[in-house]
Amino acid sequence: RPRFGFALWVPLTAAAALAAVMVFGGRLPGPEALGSHIAGTVLVDGRAVAAGDSLRLDELLRPGAEVVLSEGAELDILYPGSFVMRLASGTTITLPDRPRRWFGGDLDAVMPEGEISIRTGPDLAGRMLAVSTPEGRARIYGTLVSIFRNDELTCVCLYEGTAVMDDLEQELGPVPAGKRWVLFAD
Repeated sequence: RPRFGFALWVPLTAAAALAAVMVFGGRLPGPEALGSHIAGTVLVDGRAVAAGDSLRLDELLRPGAEVVLSEGAELDILYPGSFVMRLASGTTITLPDRPRRWFGGDLDAVMPEGEISIRTGPDLAGRMLAVSTPEGRARIYGTLVSIFRNDELTCVCLYEGTAVMDDLEQELGPVPAGKRWVLFAD
């Protein structure tokens, strides 16, 4: 009898350990501040930080954080291996989650105003990064893209790679490389 109990617990313990590794070890690194190029203030979930204070920004940046750049501030945020984004002055964005290593999963960022440029990396391969604005959503698959949003429109400029546009109700189609897609607020 003791051997039967032991024989049952060994595979269960191994399965539990493997599940823990898959869940907790399966996420790639989250957001890191690469630095600022211009003086100004960055709000991270309502906490003000000097745009040039990369150490403090690294402490505050996390998936799902709302980041607001004051006029004059510019910030680069890196998700190591997956993508880097440059946030321009006056941008407000909610950061996407950390990419998953094994189970894929799409990433979503929300940008009510501002401008970001995104360059994807090899760890994003096979996954999608979506940036939503009030007018629609750009679904990005391995690319270099710039997205601008003001009160009148959302403009997606695709330099290379693949991006697909959706409005609030349906898929609109792919953005041709070297072209832009404009969604008007009306």
